[in-house]
Amino acid sequence: MSHNLNPPLALHRLSLSSPPSSLPPPPSSETIAERVNELGAQLSVEYADKAPLVLPVMTGGFMFAADLLRAMRPSPKGMWVESIKAGP
Repeated sequence: MSHNLNPPLALHRLSLSSPPSSLPPPPSSETIAERVNELGAQLSVEYADKAPLVLPVMTGGFMFAADLLRAMRPSPKGMWVESIKAGP
């Protein structure tokens, strides 16, 4: 029994050295800041009479959560902010 160790032809056509040219450019920091402020304003209205728990779970998620929480004005009463860390 012989084994074919050559990758399929389709894999030869893939170029991992450069991203596809059809991707849009990433949003600017100003655009991101505007959207975070919009989300903060929306969440402060939606959760005004609730006591939400904010729990960022992705690596670096606390950075986004901090920006979002600063944008939530007025802050919902009784809001909790917690954090967790997985692994050692």
